[in-house]
Amino acid sequence: MSIKTLTIAGLLSSGLLLSAVTPSFAAPVTASDAYQDAVVKLQQELKTNPSISSSEHEQIDINSQMATWLHQQGKDAQALEYINLAIWDAGLPS
Repeated sequence: MSIKTLTIAGLLSSGLLLSAVTPSFAAPVTASDAYQDAVVKLQQELKTNPSISSSEHEQIDINSQMATWLHQQGKDAQALEYINLAIWDAGLPS
């Protein structure tokens, strides 16, 4: 397995663990809210990293489109995983 694959798996695992633990004093955040916040974050990443390679851009598009489709199906938790992958890809140095 490549380092990127291991990193993605680790990020998804930690994201799932963190999403399962909600402090009692915090207002609950829905998966839909988290998804919308992540979409904004992805747009910011794309603006701040104009040197994304074409292969990275292709992977970002695939993950973003899958996230959009899942969101439209009401599967916001799964959509969030894909949008987070797109964010991670957008933040990679070229």
